[in-house]
Amino acid sequence: MKNKSSILLLSAALLLASCNTISTSSSHQGSTNPISSLPGDSASSTLPSSSIPARASLKGEGTEENPYLIEEALDLNLMAALSEKGSEAITSYFSLTRDIDCAGAKISQISKANPFSGHFFGNGHSIKNLSVPYSTIRIGTNRVVIAGLFGYLEDAIVTDLSLEAPTLDIDVDANVFMGGSLFADADASALLRIEVKGANLKIATSADDNDLSEVGSLLGGIGGTITNQSASLSLLTSLSFSGTIEGNHPYAVVGGLFGSSVTNGYGSVNINNSFVDATSIKGGVYAGGFLGQADYFTSLTSVYVKSNELKTSSTIGYAGGFIGFANQEVFVKDAIVDIANLIGGKGTSGTIKGAAGYVYGQGYEDYFEGIYSEFGADSYNVYALKHTIEGVTQNAIGHFEEFTSLPADALAKTGLSSSFWKEKTGGYPSIAPTAALPSRTFTLDPNGGEPAEKHIKSLDGDDFGLSATANVAEPSREGYYFSNYYYDAEGTAHYRAYVPTFIDTTVYADWTAESMLKGYYEATVSYGDTLLSDAKPGSIEIGENRSFVWNHFDGAQAIGSIDIYGSHFVLRLTSGDTGYDGVVASFEEGAFSFPDAFDYSSYIYNWTRKEVDENPYQGTWTGTNGLSLTFKENGVVTLNDGGQEFNLSYTVGADGKVNITGSWNWGSMEIEECTVNEKGQIVLTVLQDYEYEMTLTFTSPKAEKDYSSTGIVGDWYSNTHQYRRFSFLKNGTFVIYSIFTGSEDGSGSFSLENSNVHLYALGSFTESDLTYDPTNKVIYGFLGTSDTVEVMTGHRYVATYTGDDVTVYHFDGQDVIFVGGSYSASSTLSGGLTEGGEIVITTGGESKTYVVSGTTLTEKAPASGEDGPSGDEETKTICGTWSGKVGYSNVTVLINGDLSGKYGDIDVTWTINGNVATTTIGGYIEITATWNESADTLKISYNDGEYDLEGTLARA
Repeated sequence: MKNKSSILLLSAALLLASCNTISTSSSHQGSTNPISSLPGDSASSTLPSSSIPARASLKGEGTEENPYLIEEALDLNLMAALSEKGSEAITSYFSLTRDIDCAGAKISQISKANPFSGHFFGNGHSIKNLSVPYSTIRIGTNRVVIAGLFGYLEDAIVTDLSLEAPTLDIDVDANVFMGGSLFADADASALLRIEVKGANLKIATSADDNDLSEVGSLLGGIGGTITNQSASLSLLTSLSFSGTIEGNHPYAVVGGLFGSSVTNGYGSVNINNSFVDATSIKGGVYAGGFLGQADYFTSLTSVYVKSNELKTSSTIGYAGGFIGFANQEVFVKDAIVDIANLIGGKGTSGTIKGAAGYVYGQGYEDYFEGIYSEFGADSYNVYALKHTIEGVTQNAIGHFEEFTSLPADALAKTGLSSSFWKEKTGGYPSIAPTAALPSRTFTLDPNGGEPAEKHIKSLDGDDFGLSATANVAEPSREGYYFSNYYYDAEGTAHYRAYVPTFIDTTVYADWTAESMLKGYYEATVSYGDTLLSDAKPGSIEIGENRSFVWNHFDGAQAIGSIDIYGSHFVLRLTSGDTGYDGVVASFEEGAFSFPDAFDYSSYIYNWTRKEVDENPYQGTWTGTNGLSLTFKENGVVTLNDGGQEFNLSYTVGADGKVNITGSWNWGSMEIEECTVNEKGQIVLTVLQDYEYEMTLTFTSPKAEKDYSSTGIVGDWYSNTHQYRRFSFLKNGTFVIYSIFTGSEDGSGSFSLENSNVHLYALGSFTESDLTYDPTNKVIYGFLGTSDTVEVMTGHRYVATYTGDDVTVYHFDGQDVIFVGGSYSASSTLSGGLTEGGEIVITTGGESKTYVVSGTTLTEKAPASGEDGPSGDEETKTICGTWSGKVGYSNVTVLINGDLSGKYGDIDVTWTINGNVATTTIGGYIEITATWNESADTLKISYNDGEYDLEGTLARA
């Protein structure tokens, strides 16, 4: 994902990325050198004797069953001392047993060197009158002041804690700052029911501007920054702040809860069921009611902000009711903003301007840019109380309604009157002592179309409603393309799958009339403002189900589908030139344009719909033996035999039937007759070398595929590639889902010919050929360049058992056996794969016994005196060496028990099913060998594309 944040001289991302380097225990070692230019750490390393608690260690053992107990203020110092022992993160459990008062106590910072990765249970108690501790570290070339009861949280859980009347008032000099009441940085941590009440937090600098680092200083009511760069959702639930927070620093990034969120586009951060009731929030460059700055995939849901004042001191500063500055994919939903004085910067010089807005101070609007499609910052169902806004007003970003007073149903409609909340004097809510999610419904409204199956989903208290549209079929509407789901019926606010659902929610299908796009298009190409008259872009045809075929001027072809977003669409390739996958086009009826995939700033394709004579034979027709026909203008059709192209002639009669004439391969192949069968396929009768007759069949690119009767349609579970679920659909397309998350990992199209399954455009994978065994319901082979065998069945994968020459993939109720590295359809397994048990695997006429130890299979040698295999005893099976004539040729066939073998001089792999063995040569000649047990003969039959050949072989 591209980072498009180019905000004045501020580089908060630099600081945050640097902070990530110290958020693991190994990188904290030796990094906590105090900076002499500061007045020193807020807590002395040696406490006065009168302040030392009577005990030298905490009560408890630090386990979940017997946590360390925090019973008085100075127990926090014992906890801090414990966190500095050694170089490892502290992972213990701590429990606050009562309210404690820190007035007059010097409290040391916990985990300023090693991150806190444990559990801290507040149990509903308060830490009162905390003078927020701080310390200094060095990150790269920056000296950083970190403030908070905790320095660093990483994979930590902090719950049910109240901080009453915390204070912080320091001059950070020329240093960078990061912190808040509770912590400086929290990486992938959970915060549940955290309340900061009556806070007074201030940072300032007396340094000259020339001495200041241009890296942003981060101040929040609870913490400096929230970090989540894992592929997961970070939930921060039931948080609140009241009091005053001021960042009197030119580069201060200030938020009522947190200074910033950082994901770098990998994880997501959600702050929900939370509120801010501030007297004043002041920042330098960014100030927000909840966040000074928000990164990709940050969302706020069911939130309330109330403040007498929210402002920035910089003339080019951004002040937002919820977020000061937002990157792309930031969303605010179900929210109330009530700020009496919202004051942003007043600068208007150059491209950098100050701004103020009810939701965002500044950010990227919901738009598409370049060859990547990305949502910008947006909001939905926001109630904004009208007050004073000063500076350059920025209310273009987001969707909200402005009110002079809060409607009576606002709390209910934003989820702030649910079981998470209780009413509080003054109109804003407070968190209930036992917060729990109510039962909700998530409805997919077809909005004029036919509903999809399972379009209403019930959500219980443990279900956050993430990705609620995943794995649900699209709705349909005659004459329309389905584009996407929106939070409103008008299609103004895109549905975000990473945003939780805390109230009854309906999302609406959005539709685009087929007449807007469907048709045949030709293009001109421009470089800047100059039309390139010699450019040959080819043609595009957009058809049913948002599908398109792009025929390049050079004969190459790209096939895919279109995702529609309002007046933009995105090309999604399933095969062909992947350089154009993800290209964004803007369209109006009968015309669209998009940039060249490799030079967005210069080359532009401008497509215009053309009225063409209806030619049912347009496009490339696929045929037997790998041949294809491509119909062109002026009666020319090109035959491709897999290596060379030959031009033939065609005409279309008054009856609409095509007639193709000509020869290829330098006259050795000549068309005798051309017909169109009842399936609409072109059938060519061809004479080879003036003697042998053969038949070739070609299928239209527009032919509807239907694999419903083949047995491949349905869900198949993979034992590799992160255990994915492949969903094969009857129309020849497939979707890949992650079994663990349920999210879509890729999609494409497939073809099934005999036992070959060819997968096109697997997203991050390459095109692949797999083999389908309909008897045993197994698909196997290699995905792309992977050196791991991909096994899929209609069951969930359980485990792999491996021996010297055999591997058993065990699925729910099914064992898939590989012998000598090759899939063995004819092998059987007797016995259970239980620890210490014995199994017997029979392949052909040979049986072997294995002992099961864990997932290792060890072959068991025959006991002394037992009969082993006899080299003298003839085993009459299909396995063996056979010879005789097939057609007019002498052939020797070898079939081994491990499925290896030969056909003549060609090495092949056999598939054995009872008395029948099959193999393929060259990918398209399928040979069938049938054993007559009574006569002990082997009948061979196949078609090489020209002749049907057969013969009977005897055992050699």
